[in-house]
Amino acid sequence: MATVTLLQIIQEHRSAADVFIDEVGRRMNITCRRGCHHCCYLMPMVSLPEAAVIYDSIGQERFDSMKQKFEDELKLLKAVGFSSNKLFENKYACTFLTGGQCSIYEDRPLTCRVHVVASDPKFCSPDDKTAGRLMLDQSVFFELISEGTAQASDAMGFSTAFALPLSWALIYVDLWNRDEHALRARMRLEINDIFEFMKMRAEEDSGSVNARFLLKQI
Repeated sequence: MATVTLLQIIQEHRSAADVFIDEVGRRMNITCRRGCHHCCYLMPMVSLPEAAVIYDSIGQERFDSMKQKFEDELKLLKAVGFSSNKLFENKYACTFLTGGQCSIYEDRPLTCRVHVVASDPKFCSPDDKTAGRLMLDQSVFFELISEGTAQASDAMGFSTAFALPLSWALIYVDLWNRDEHALRARMRLEINDIFEFMKMRAEEDSGSVNARFLLKQI
């Protein structure tokens, strides 16, 4: 189970995200609406502490029922070189998207909580090629919570606050909870080996993403 400390930190971050988006909403016209789920075709990234809290929320039984989907998604991520853009263009949805709705909405990742746009939702579609999407730069928020994220990551034995695809992070947390030392160690090595590559890929994706960013500072 995730420790109380991890849970408290993530809850504080979720509250901070709500306050942050309220402030953003006073400065721009947020056009995101219930039922629109184009953003659910982007690759959600989470820290391991956040994944631990989400894992505890969905429970081991539900994780086990979805484990094959997570493993299949991880294989696909590796096949496309961890490119969120390629997943988006091919309309590969988040595993938790069910019937056009987020099935873990109350526990959705922070990156989902602060993903908002100020443009017509039609520009968010993977089919749109006009670069008409006006999207909030999330880095502002994650800089605000970086210290807490680092503390929580350290509690799980990581000196660096990794941001990983949700499916990968949940698989790691499952190994952590089951105390699977050998498999966890192997996966941890894989995380370390590929982290620099993922950072490079993220830079490439941000340079080619079909959107414009706004609100660098609020």
